[in-house]
Amino acid sequence: MKFFTLLSISFIVGMSPSDAQPVCIPPQRVDSLHANAIKAYVSSDLNIFEQGRFGFRFPANSSDENKITGLIHNLNFIVGGYDSQGDWRVSTGSYSGNWPSFIPGYINGPSGLDEVDCLQWGQVWKVNGYDIAGLKADFEDNGIVDSSVPNSLLSWPGRGNPFIKDLMGISLPDQPMAPFYDANQDGIYNPYQGDYPVIGLDCQDLIPTQLLWTIAHDIPFEDPINQPGGPMGLEIQLTAFALDFPSIEDILKETVFLRLEIKNLSGTEMSDVRICQWLDVDIGCSNDDYVGCAPGSHTVFGYNGSDKDFCPTGPQGFDMTPPVLTMTILGDTLLSFISGFRGHPGDFWSSSDSIPLHRRWENILSGKKWDGKSMTVGGDGFTGMGDTTTFQYSGLPSDTGSWSMQNISNSNFGDIRLAATSLGQSLEVGESAIQYIAYSAHRKADLLPPYQVDYALSRIPYLQDFYQNCFTLPIGNPIPCQVDCVWPGDMDANGMCNNLDLLEWGVSLDRTGSDRGQPFIGWLPQYALGWGNTGELDTDARHQDANGDGVINQLDVFAIHENFGKTNTNPVDWGGFSLEGPEVKLTRLYNGLTSPDEVVTPGKKFMIQFDVQEWPSDSIYSLGYSIIWDTLVVRLEPGFDQLPKASPLVDNSEVFLHIDGNRIDIGITRTDHVNLAFSPFELGKVLFRIRPDVPQGQAPDSTVVVVQHTQAYLANGTELIIGSEPLAIPFGIVTSLDDQNSPQSAMSIHPNPSDGLVTWTSGRPLKELRLYTVDGNLVQHWALPGKQNMGQLNLQLPGGVYLLLGQAMDGTIHRVRMILR
Repeated sequence: MKFFTLLSISFIVGMSPSDAQPVCIPPQRVDSLHANAIKAYVSSDLNIFEQGRFGFRFPANSSDENKITGLIHNLNFIVGGYDSQGDWRVSTGSYSGNWPSFIPGYINGPSGLDEVDCLQWGQVWKVNGYDIAGLKADFEDNGIVDSSVPNSLLSWPGRGNPFIKDLMGISLPDQPMAPFYDANQDGIYNPYQGDYPVIGLDCQDLIPTQLLWTIAHDIPFEDPINQPGGPMGLEIQLTAFALDFPSIEDILKETVFLRLEIKNLSGTEMSDVRICQWLDVDIGCSNDDYVGCAPGSHTVFGYNGSDKDFCPTGPQGFDMTPPVLTMTILGDTLLSFISGFRGHPGDFWSSSDSIPLHRRWENILSGKKWDGKSMTVGGDGFTGMGDTTTFQYSGLPSDTGSWSMQNISNSNFGDIRLAATSLGQSLEVGESAIQYIAYSAHRKADLLPPYQVDYALSRIPYLQDFYQNCFTLPIGNPIPCQVDCVWPGDMDANGMCNNLDLLEWGVSLDRTGSDRGQPFIGWLPQYALGWGNTGELDTDARHQDANGDGVINQLDVFAIHENFGKTNTNPVDWGGFSLEGPEVKLTRLYNGLTSPDEVVTPGKKFMIQFDVQEWPSDSIYSLGYSIIWDTLVVRLEPGFDQLPKASPLVDNSEVFLHIDGNRIDIGITRTDHVNLAFSPFELGKVLFRIRPDVPQGQAPDSTVVVVQHTQAYLANGTELIIGSEPLAIPFGIVTSLDDQNSPQSAMSIHPNPSDGLVTWTSGRPLKELRLYTVDGNLVQHWALPGKQNMGQLNLQLPGGVYLLLGQAMDGTIHRVRMILR
């Protein structure tokens, strides 16, 4: 199955690269695939697999962020070819030297994108297979999409999408964009008519577990100083996708696929167009890697040069049994392979050399050294006396008589990069070439690196066959889980991952049951067999086995860190109780760090101590809670939070702490299945500051700090109902002693806290009311007819802290903070 497609000619045809001078460059954005054992990052400027130290992480399910390892630092594409005049042109990624990079977004004529529209481009669109499968099943049921469609499908940039402008502020061009299955064949993407994203029009039946799509081009925003060999005039669509499908030795679960669609918009025919994948291989540590190629299977590989991957400094290594990385051209031919060490003489673009950079790339894409010297078999490829070749290190490392880095007596370790070239075809104006590539990790216990390579290459035919069958398994592809699924990290199965999930983990710790196959903690629904509930918990213990390895242990906690705050398609609320109660007490402290005045003036600080003073039982096992404040008035002083404080509960317990803009979320659980006899203890202290630019109605005012979403368990899973009283902090500019003693507002509500039915009164007639969340999102708006000083509201909203603003007839604005239970 080889694709070489003639598409419609875009409106840009006939424009040379130097004619185009966009007024705006879309920003670079990054998103990640995490559908199996690999987490891979994709950037909208085609700078692939680069995110910090490792952009292609394997395994992606480490229990410790500091121990994450990977196989790739960065991947860039270099595309070169000859125009109708026989002149060489080349376009490169941003990592490949001082040369124009790929620009996010599509080509939009010589004037470029409108500045407002442009800032919304440079996106990486992400879709999950379970959303596609759900929509597909819904439509096939009766020819109508009856349920709501997820935003990821509504904002897919398929041609003519009627929703994307409102959702993302993007105006789509009237030309083919992101590929989609067109249910009614009208050429317009509309998921409510049964349309859904696909990886490409060539393989529309595949529903991947997860896919990303982005688009970029090489038309520069300014002329590259008229340097010869300038950009080709290309538009490149990139689809990255990953599968959580069963396969021989889990090869599909250890692979990420890329689909490139390269369109010639240069205004001239391009001949001998070649695609080079320039790859910075880092097998854990970057200073001890080897590379090689297997031309017969169109594969290049990287492996560790020693038996143990240990980094004396820098990132974490793999230690023993380091894996192998392979890059396989699917359905196409590998034309050449060449490598070089970073910083060594002869690096791909050594600035000390007089050969122009575009000529160096012409040589490299032709399978030669950067200076045009041909490779010969033997040694490093340039000092040997063997036959001429375009494939460096084409032998097996396990075969001591073959040509490989492993078998070169004077081979040195180093930070190595490789260039693998393929395609080699002509492109008419407006014509596109399509290529698929598979990036895979391979690791088998107790194999030394040379034999890990043999193991890796033995798996490549499976990938080639899978591709030839348009990514379809002989038994058919599995359908993503839709009902009663495990979402890794959502251990209480309430539709979201948060700090309270740690508590059920603590109850079920050490339990064993059916595993889900290869461990996985990405935020995707998973099939899982039931384990049965632990003690008095309401959820099956399979949910507490977050990574699916069949045992509930410390490794599962990493899923909470990885997926914190994420929700599935049916979230409920944060969980826990938001009740008034004496269990968690808030006390304001006065000390050398805080304002000495009762009314805190703007810019000054105040401190709150949090204590557990009463308890509904004689013992305690776990506790979770959230501290919430009004970000319009208050900000947290970083570095001055002492949470959670050492105490009989905290000591020797598992603790989760997450600090965000307007809240602190904490989970504490013992891990020994033994209740702790209860006695009052301190949770900690937090230092806040009243914002210098705080908005005020009638000064002084007051703000509220609350503890909500409280949850607690005993060791057997019995849930305890606990609550807290909010603490009001007066603030503002005090103009008199009476003001300081009696802070008030021109508007008031009662009761407060309430269950939603509240009465408001105002000293001045109001013309409108607006209700906001504490982070500034408008919830409801009421226009008040006539002059009203009093009214009633019936609010059907989740419990929490809200801000009610009233605008008086004279234009003044008054506000009160409202707590809903």
